[in-house]
Amino acid sequence: MRFEISDHVDSEAWNRTVCTLGGTIYHSTVWAEYGITSSPNTKAKFISLLASNGEVLGVALAFFTRSGKPFFSYLSGHLWLDSAPVVLNNSQELLDEFLRLLVLYAKRLRAIKLLVGSFSCAVGSSELEHLGFKLIKRLEFKLDLTKSEDDLWKGFSSRRRSKIRKAIQNGVMVEELSGDGLKEFRRLQAESARRINKRGGSDILHRGVVTLDPVLVLVKSGCAEIICARIEKEVLSGVIFSFFNGLVYYTQAGTSQKGLEAEAGSLLVWESIKRFRALGAKTFNFGGCKLEAMNEASPEHGVYRYKKDFGTTIIECTSGEKVLRPLTNGIVNKIKLILPR
Repeated sequence: MRFEISDHVDSEAWNRTVCTLGGTIYHSTVWAEYGITSSPNTKAKFISLLASNGEVLGVALAFFTRSGKPFFSYLSGHLWLDSAPVVLNNSQELLDEFLRLLVLYAKRLRAIKLLVGSFSCAVGSSELEHLGFKLIKRLEFKLDLTKSEDDLWKGFSSRRRSKIRKAIQNGVMVEELSGDGLKEFRRLQAESARRINKRGGSDILHRGVVTLDPVLVLVKSGCAEIICARIEKEVLSGVIFSFFNGLVYYTQAGTSQKGLEAEAGSLLVWESIKRFRALGAKTFNFGGCKLEAMNEASPEHGVYRYKKDFGTTIIECTSGEKVLRPLTNGIVNKIKLILPR
């Protein structure tokens, strides 16, 4: 077997291979462009594991970033994957070899850390642990769209069905955002971010320039849609869904306080489930939350209950972090304590 790394690939051929192996948008050239747009001084790395006869055994999309400032460049190399490599037949042996070679490659790059994410990926826990990664457990919520619409509805909790009916009674309408839709979405996301921060949750606020918003990359590629819920002309809730290789992924969301009260988000999700199912999607992934969100005391417990209410299957996913240059990493951590926030 051999490892092949490229900065540029034929988009159509690469994505076709990703789909054949069962990969997701997180392995695609679309996501590569999104990642580069999202992070300055970042390069995408298209990585393939090949058999001696040239057969592709696995692929991964990685990102490598360094500071653009000369002094900090040496102290800032990070290699990360938003999702673990996808390999032929989900072979544990192939995944183990891929990750082993990935660690060696990260060391050659003089990266300080290697991060392997787990978006829409429930494999790799034992392999990461074997290679000395610090494991980070999280949950994702998946819905099987091969079920009938009636069975999907019956799978929702009675509480969620009541909230959807309430939204309909309140006059909530669901449609695709257009025109200045992205600007409107970011407004809703900022409202959500303030509420989440207030209760001690994660910071989800987007701080980019709207005209250069990386979400435009996904939308213009045809691999994502922004769906909104409104009452009359007022937009109350919005969600960005990616759609690639039969998988819909709940990527980002935002809802106003009025939208919460009108249960706009619940109806938005239900209408989106029906929409993507009609388009041929096989799986609807609600995204994830921390493992601790199962605890009622967690600030993310509401998110956990919300996603569970749709009759989802809860999947435990594992991300991993491996420090490759401990001394340099320690220096960086000390500098962060000194620098103003």
